[in-house]
Amino acid sequence: GLLHLCEFIEDCEFTLLSQRVLHYLGQLGPTTQNPHKYIRYIYNRVILETPAVRAASVSALAKFAGLCPPLRQSVKVLLQRVMQDNDDEVRDRAVFYTNVLDSSEEDVETFIVDVANSTAQRRARLNNEKDDDVARFTDEGAGEGAGAEPGSPLAEQVVKQHKQIEKAIAELMAHPSLKKYGRPHKTSEPEHITDTESEFVVTYLKHTYADRVIFEFRVHNNMDDVLLENVSIHMDCEMEGLEEEGGIPIKDLASGESKSAYVTFAKDPDSFLTGSAACVLCFTMKEVDKDTGEPEEDGTEDEYQLEEVVLNICDFIEPYEVANFHKDWDDVGEL
Repeated sequence: GLLHLCEFIEDCEFTLLSQRVLHYLGQLGPTTQNPHKYIRYIYNRVILETPAVRAASVSALAKFAGLCPPLRQSVKVLLQRVMQDNDDEVRDRAVFYTNVLDSSEEDVETFIVDVANSTAQRRARLNNEKDDDVARFTDEGAGEGAGAEPGSPLAEQVVKQHKQIEKAIAELMAHPSLKKYGRPHKTSEPEHITDTESEFVVTYLKHTYADRVIFEFRVHNNMDDVLLENVSIHMDCEMEGLEEEGGIPIKDLASGESKSAYVTFAKDPDSFLTGSAACVLCFTMKEVDKDTGEPEEDGTEDEYQLEEVVLNICDFIEPYEVANFHKDWDDVGEL
């Protein structure tokens, strides 16, 4: 069955489908009796395909190296060749995976073999640490403990982040196609899924409901004299209990502008989902005449590989404000 998939991607013209097959090969290929026979097919995609597919191929090769120690040296040789690729994402992945393979087995397990679980654990740990910091420096309303000093960096950061989330919720509830869902039960903090210095800076938020998840992707155009049109996000999500309903693209995005695109998923109300999804930024690029300010008529369709987005159980747990924790705790103890 896997060999049929290998032959299929040799003539596949759909980027997302090729990425999904390569991800599947990277997961299952190393567990077969003869994993080496799939490497040639995957490496051919590195040579012949678009940057997005080449990047997915590099990740699939790294899976073989991580899960099959006898093949590790051979795969490292292939990855070293890819370090000369002219695409930043492909080249960076090759350098990253090569360095990981040269490090400890613990790093190989964390960054190659079991990325989704490791990422979820790191995010949970960081969220706990962040919650501890906020609890330590903010006033919980009972008048006990030291609150954050007004104007302190931590207090300003908390206020700024809260305003960003409230603004995103207000825009969501005012959107003609999304306001029917009402206020989300919970909205996550914005997270970067691109480098802050890249041509496109993308952050995402998760708006969760009992029966729905809406991913909001805030896209900033960093390129001078370039207009982006029909900016959308293609997500490759395989989480059970989550089914894509559709996306809402950005009609146009001028240089220096920031706007939001959305992807909505129907959710099983009884499930608490965990997992990750690959994302690709798709758009039409048009150069703008410096003198007239008018964009060219014919644009160029392109895409940009983003980092994965992650769903955790904590995304579905609505925060509960406690005015006086000690009093409420004592009341619970008397029940």
